[in-house]
Amino acid sequence: MTRFLIGTIAATGHVNPALPIAQKLVESGHEVWWYTGIGFKDKIEATGAHHVPIRTGIDLTDSSTIPQSWLEQKDALKGLDQFKFYLKHGFIDSAVTQLEDLIQILREYPAQVLLCDVFFLGMSWLHEKTDLPWAAL
Repeated sequence: MTRFLIGTIAATGHVNPALPIAQKLVESGHEVWWYTGIGFKDKIEATGAHHVPIRTGIDLTDSSTIPQSWLEQKDALKGLDQFKFYLKHGFIDSAVTQLEDLIQILREYPAQVLLCDVFFLGMSWLHEKTDLPWAAL
């Protein structure tokens, strides 16, 4: 049995593609913990994986974690400027808090393999800190 830690951005297009992977890993006898937004808890647990909610930073499924100023800035932008805002604040900046959470999760759950969606940058940073095997989907 191998212990996998999956991390995905808390958005449907990032979580859904990883669901069958997690399910297959669990069916094959592996232990899987999955770090993402609280709004995906039921879907993740339906695969047999253990859900770990976002502890710090922005959880796109929990509006109480999204600063009002962030929403106002995002809504004031259009087109490419809004995309660049999401890229910086939603993906790059969030990697800092993802890494904080992931380090804490590894203390509780000594994962052996790291998996993430391609925009979940905190996992690649965790790989650099730990040298654990890592793959992005």
